[in-house]
Amino acid sequence: MKQFFFIIFSLTSFLCFTQEKKDAIVFEKKIKEVNISAAKSNKSLNALPIPATIINEKEIIETGASKLDEVISKQTGIISVPTKTGTEGLQMQGLDASYTTILLDGCPIIGRSFGALDLNRISVTDIEKIEIIRGASSSLYGSNALGGVINLISKNQIKDGGQLNLGLKYGSNNTINPNAVYQYKKQRLQLSNAIDYYKTDGFDLIEGDLLKTVNPFTNYTFRTKLNFDLTNKIILKTNARYYKQEQINTAVKSNALLEGESTI
Repeated sequence: MKQFFFIIFSLTSFLCFTQEKKDAIVFEKKIKEVNISAAKSNKSLNALPIPATIINEKEIIETGASKLDEVISKQTGIISVPTKTGTEGLQMQGLDASYTTILLDGCPIIGRSFGALDLNRISVTDIEKIEIIRGASSSLYGSNALGGVINLISKNQIKDGGQLNLGLKYGSNNTINPNAVYQYKKQRLQLSNAIDYYKTDGFDLIEGDLLKTVNPFTNYTFRTKLNFDLTNKIILKTNARYYKQEQINTAVKSNALLEGESTI
C-alpha cells in the first residue's frame, strides 16, 4: 500500500512539473548587434561609457534632408547655432560649435571658419549612417572634440560590379537638388564618386524692405573615395572632397541697394 501511494505521488508531481514547465516557455529573439566606429575602433553601442546615437540610412531618407544640418538638428540635445561668420554650426553638451568634431569615415573634415565647420557644406547624398557621440573625446581627436564627435559613414559597394544611383529633389522657392552616386568594386578595390548640386532662389520673411532673409545661392559638392585592401588587416583609404558656392550678397546704404557676388 505504501508503494502504491508513493507511485501515485510521484506521477502527480511529474505531471505538475511538466505542466509548469510547459507554461514557462520563453521565446528568445536575437537582435543584430550595432557597432559604432567613432571611438577609433568598432565597439558595441552598449559597451560605450558615453551616450551615443546612430542614424541609419532609412532615417536619413525619411527626413528628406540634403545637407547635414537638416538631419542633425532633429536630434535631441543637439542645437544648430549661427557662427561668427553667419554659417550653421553644431552645439553639443552646451559647448561652442568649435568644440564639435565632424568626421568622414573616421577622418576629420577640414574647412573650419573661426573654429566652426559649416554644416550646410556637407551633403548626405552618399552617407549610409551617422554616428553621434556626446561627451568629451579630446583624447582621441584633440581639443576640438570636447563637446562630442559626429562620424559620417559613406556607402560601400558589397558585391563586385558597378552601381549608379540618381536622385532629384524639388522644393519651394525654386529649390532644386539633383545628385548622383557611382560605386564600383572589384575584389579588393572599391571606388565611389558622388556629386550633389543645390540651387535656390532664397526667401524673404519681411516684406517691404530691400533685403532678403536668404539670398539666392548655388553650390555643388564633388567627392571621390578609393579603398584598397592590401591585406586582411591593412586597408589603404583615400578621400577627396571639393565644395564650391556662389551667392548674391546685398546691403542697404543711403536707401540704395548694393549687390555683390561671393564665392566660397
